[in-house]
Amino acid sequence: MSGIMGYVGHRAALPVLLEGLKRLEYRGYDSVGVGVIEAGALHIQKTIGTVQRLERQLRGLDLRSTVGIGHTRWATHGQPTLENAHPHASGRIAIVHNGIIANYLELRQELIAEGVRFASDTDSEVIAALIDRAYRGDLAAAVLAALPRLSGTYALGVICRDEPNVLLCARQAVPLVVGLGVREAFLASDVTPFAPYTQNCFFLDDGEVGILSGGGVQILDLRGQVVPKEIEHITWNPVLAEKGGYRFYMLKEIFETPQAVRETLRGRLLPGAPFVHWAERGPEADLLRTCRKVILLGCGSSYHAALIGKLYLEEIAGLATEVELGSEFRYRTPLVDRRTIVIGISQSGETADTLAGMRAARASGATIYALTNAPLSTAAREADGVLRLHAGPEISVASTKTFVAELAVLCMLALHAAHLRRRQPEAHLRELAAALGTAPAAIEAALAVEEEVEALARRYSRFDHYIVLGRGVHYPVALEAALKIKELSYVHAEGCAAGEVKQGLIALVDERVPVLVLAPQGRVYEKTLDNLEEVKARGARIVAIGTQGDVELRARAHDLLELPRLPELLSPLCSSPLVHLFAYHLALRRRRDVDHPRNLAKSVTVE
Repeated sequence: MSGIMGYVGHRAALPVLLEGLKRLEYRGYDSVGVGVIEAGALHIQKTIGTVQRLERQLRGLDLRSTVGIGHTRWATHGQPTLENAHPHASGRIAIVHNGIIANYLELRQELIAEGVRFASDTDSEVIAALIDRAYRGDLAAAVLAALPRLSGTYALGVICRDEPNVLLCARQAVPLVVGLGVREAFLASDVTPFAPYTQNCFFLDDGEVGILSGGGVQILDLRGQVVPKEIEHITWNPVLAEKGGYRFYMLKEIFETPQAVRETLRGRLLPGAPFVHWAERGPEADLLRTCRKVILLGCGSSYHAALIGKLYLEEIAGLATEVELGSEFRYRTPLVDRRTIVIGISQSGETADTLAGMRAARASGATIYALTNAPLSTAAREADGVLRLHAGPEISVASTKTFVAELAVLCMLALHAAHLRRRQPEAHLRELAAALGTAPAAIEAALAVEEEVEALARRYSRFDHYIVLGRGVHYPVALEAALKIKELSYVHAEGCAAGEVKQGLIALVDERVPVLVLAPQGRVYEKTLDNLEEVKARGARIVAIGTQGDVELRARAHDLLELPRLPELLSPLCSSPLVHLFAYHLALRRRRDVDHPRNLAKSVTVE
């Protein structure tokens, strides 16, 4: 995944591009570049690394162009080198590209045979060459001629030195949004880069080409026919995406978790039956009453949230639920039909594997819902209904507040289904709903121990291997904790169901491998203590997370972090922010860039 930014209008393009790229840097930071048209020539500047480095490189250059494109790259084809950085130019054309061109080698050989010389190893450069070859004085016509030659996925921004007041764009299976200002237009991978300038936008759909100028925007299909678009109005305040005094976005977003959950519950969680009200295109009551099963699709942290959602739907609603990795589900023959609900969980709504799984399930007759933080995303627009988070923008690559907000939505869905299917006494559902309403305050209390967490991270940061154990509802939290330690600190961490530790993992345990044990009180509490003793007997240092006031756990663990009391099923809403905070401080002690872990991107929009 990479980030695209484009501008055309009455302002100097370069400052707009640079500011937008800063807001997109979470999507890729292997390299960054900009391209503008100045005095009838293309001017391209790029560098390895960050937008700040590019800014230093541009100091002293007097570029006043009012049209330009920018790109921040996460490498897919070709190493993260200066030659492979975007924009790519060929003749009169410069392009930025997000996606993968599957037939680029074939096209490259064809173009080389015609005398085209390539400067990079990327698949993207062939796009610029194809458009330049097709150019006959009309940039839109050249783009429309080149696109049918491409097999794969793309979001494109295109400029031409001979048409200095026009910006072209196109999309196929990769998100691209157009912002509409007064005598100006913007192009970006999401809405945050142009939010300071306009709140009016629309998303391109697959097979659409946009012609942007200061005089307006026209959208065409691949046959050149005009496509009418409905303007959307975004409501995110750009100030919400700033760091607000925190050193890193990740820390800010961890401490925004209580508010993210509070806003996600607001107006939905009711004091009595039916317990949940969905204002958006939520799940249909008749379908929830009669469906045979639910399939939850997710990748990464969203997959871990789905594992907890399975427990919610089965234990609260008595609804058979399967959890699938999007990247695996899309290549199987799913056993779904019209009485199957498939919910794609993706904070961005643009995760390629999850989208592909949703589409495969729809082709088999299932009803599709999107659980997402992005109401204008591809997942939300393609689904039959939306289960929306209200977490606000999440900039750091590591998912934190959106992960916990996903748990809140999945719990509300289970309460709603349980009421409709009459699988629990109303009094019990009322108690659980009331407890869910207290979760934001409980999360705030859990995060109040940051000084203790920081001290623990200081003590344990010298280790290069970690094991995280949990049972029941905390097994997925163990997986989530291990994922965060790996992606932020670049050390080995393994999450395991505590009851499985004897099935091989215990062979790795000694005094050099600290073990984080999730042991809140509940039905598997005693069993978890037994597993704790098994690894402790092999010399492991034990960091436990347990229920406030648990004297027995404190006596058995070397270090303890305490959680406020919540019903067992809801305790991951408190334990998850705590493990996020531990992983954050662990990475900080190892001098990592926690907002931009190496080789990772915020959402994986390519396979």
